[in-house]
Amino acid sequence: MRSNKCSFAQKQIDFLGHVIEEGRIKMDQQKIQAITEWPPPKDIHALRSFLGLCNFYRRFVKSYSLIAVPLTELLKKATPWDWGPKRAKAFDALKMAMSSSPVLALPDLAKPFEVRRADLASMCVLAALKGSEVTTTVKDQIQDLLIKDPAAQYLVDLVGQGKTRQVYTEDGFLK
Repeated sequence: MRSNKCSFAQKQIDFLGHVIEEGRIKMDQQKIQAITEWPPPKDIHALRSFLGLCNFYRRFVKSYSLIAVPLTELLKKATPWDWGPKRAKAFDALKMAMSSSPVLALPDLAKPFEVRRADLASMCVLAALKGSEVTTTVKDQIQDLLIKDPAAQYLVDLVGQGKTRQVYTEDGFLK
């Protein structure tokens, strides 16, 4: 480890395109500027590039998928390129949403909180954690999930430490 590449006891760090400070995660200002200055795409390649950058930060924008629908429709092979007012409006709305300086807060692990997951694999993980009967198939699903989804591993850690009050799934909730 090189000392010139290390920093300790920092109030703010830049990490993988994010700025982390005081329990909050923000988007990198240079990336926000790149998004806001992006010209309207003239072809599908330019649209893919723009959406790729925006997708990296999609969790910062509420209803991102709904805002981007008119743009993602153009990515379908059967859809001819047609950049009309509807798509221009969606493009501008996405740029505006990205530039509104959204911030995510980190959870306070000292307090109980709720975890909301709506997929079958997370229910398998929860079944295993709650001591339910777990079949070989379910064990395989859990293992696959933990390899593919770091968020699932985080969920397992939180539930295993008793940090959550309730875990919601699409079939209800587990206490």
